[in-house]
Parts: sequence; C-alpha cells; structure tokens
Amino acid sequence: MNGKKMQNAKRIEKRRLEISNNAQATLECFKQGTAKIGSVDDLIADLLDERDDEDSLG
Repeated sequence: MNGKKMQNAKRIEKRRLEISNNAQATLECFKQGTAKIGSVDDLIADLLDERDDEDSLG
C-alpha cells in the first residue's frame, strides 16, 4: 500500500471505531432508559432549542 492509501485506510478505521463506540454508548443509554426517543421532527426541535439556548447566553 502506498502512503496515501495507508493514510486513507487508517482514517477509515478510526472513523469505524468512533461509530462503533457511539453505537455502544447509545445502546447502553437505551438499556438504562436515558436515551431520548422520538421522531426526526423531535430531534430537529431539540437541536433548534439548543441553538436558541446558546444564542441567549452570549
């Protein structure tokens, strides 16, 4: 493998590990009952609320 392909393979593997870790954390939150559950519209509303909260801070 040349240098560029090696870097790309490492980047991909790092991202896969991040995704796996996030999935494991999400499943654990779900099992504990602490994960938020809802529709895409609920998610968008939560994200907009968070942005509004940040805007009001500064």
